[in-house]
Amino acid sequence: MIERDYLMRILKQFLDVLQKLINGYNPEQDECIEVQLNELCEKYVGIGLPFIESNDVDCILDITKGLSPSDSEAKLTMLSELLYTWVTLPSASVTSKHVAEKALALFLHIDKESRTFSYERQQRIAHLQSILDE
Repeated sequence: MIERDYLMRILKQFLDVLQKLINGYNPEQDECIEVQLNELCEKYVGIGLPFIESNDVDCILDITKGLSPSDSEAKLTMLSELLYTWVTLPSASVTSKHVAEKALALFLHIDKESRTFSYERQQRIAHLQSILDE
């Protein structure tokens, strides 16, 4: 119970920081959003965006092997939310389609493995699918 509360606090803290980053983002002034997202990824997930870009989903999922199911879900949730944010930024390029595919795969994996239903997760899955269908 204590571990779950701790993970929920860390996840909430991560989502708060991510939300502040999004709210303060101005595409005309902020060209370093990827740098900030990378720093956030390294701090909370332990890997950087270049690793995500250059590896497939199975390799990314391997980073959570050996973790408890709740810790694994928390790290993958943070990573999928970060990738979703990256893909849906106004400055996202067409080359981010492969990142969208990875984000979708992570959300689907979490949805399959999680014991809790998330309407927001379902919305993100639908949005990513619509992005990839374009």
